Amino acid sequence: MERIIKLDDLKQVVNEAYETQKKNQAGEPDPLVKDMNVGEFGISVRLTDGRKFDVGHTQSQFAIGGGIERIPISIQLLTQMPAEDLLGKLGSKCGCKCKGNGNEIPKPRPAHIHPKGVRAMSLVEPTGDPEGKMKVVSDIMTGLMGSSPVLDDALYKTSTQNNAADNVVNLFAEAGFELYDSAELSIDLFTRIHSMLATTEQLAVMGATIAADGVNPVTKEIVFDGALASTVEGLIAAKGPRHMGKPWMILTGTPAASSFGGGFLAILPGVGAIAAFSPELNEAGVPVKAALAVKYILNKLQLSALSSAKVKVSE
Repeated sequence: MERIIKLDDLKQVVNEAYETQKKNQAGEPDPLVKDMNVGEFGISVRLTDGRKFDVGHTQSQFAIGGGIERIPISIQLLTQMPAEDLLGKLGSKCGCKCKGNGNEIPKPRPAHIHPKGVRAMSLVEPTGDPEGKMKVVSDIMTGLMGSSPVLDDALYKTSTQNNAADNVVNLFAEAGFELYDSAELSIDLFTRIHSMLATTEQLAVMGATIAADGVNPVTKEIVFDGALASTVEGLIAAKGPRHMGKPWMILTGTPAASSFGGGFLAILPGVGAIAAFSPELNEAGVPVKAALAVKYILNKLQLSALSSAKVKVSE
């Protein structure tokens, strides 16, 4: 079954979502970026054929850490190993001594960095080569977005200081938390990726590249093997927006990710992506206006990755 949506109708609903949410005052920015882009709001749509539509502050840069930064890392890891092996190394079969693997040692819970994100970074090849690892992930991010994200030096410095104050290296060691490269190297590199800035437009292009089976709709570059696209989308759907993965999938049926800087990305395989940005977060750490706007668009147009209908956007 095929469903046709007119481009003008899509634009109208995006504008409705923007107007509905732009005065929403709920939420507070993350303390790490509390003075960045306060009150701003933008929505970007990118289709797999390259057509685009933007409204609001879509050129403002925000931190992609807190979820979105793990997408390019996951894509790189899926090029290195089968999905089943990756899940084993990242999850319960990792062999660490943490509680949940038949042990009673609590899992490390540092306040400012995600342990499994660090573990994922430790798996990136080449092992023991920080410059090589960083180049591999940076190249994938640039390929996905069509342009390079920017490292926020101040955010990176603050985050590094927080990691030191949290004694993250020792927390991992005490818990026997398994990494596949040096702890210091892996923590530092993940902190760098965590501190990258991107725009809503870049985020939408990244989502559209995934939706187009690895082909960037702007640059036409093949960024990754299209056979990996459904697995990438599955990983994004399984994780979901911060602490809201299950509710989001139930309400929208669409893979999505968010960041502590206010970014929100939803991917519609074969159609494109909707990205939104608003720095104010709810208690779960999800950008309020951005998430509600994307949900409005998906529901109003009855768009879902789980729908049996193949959606096409006509002029």
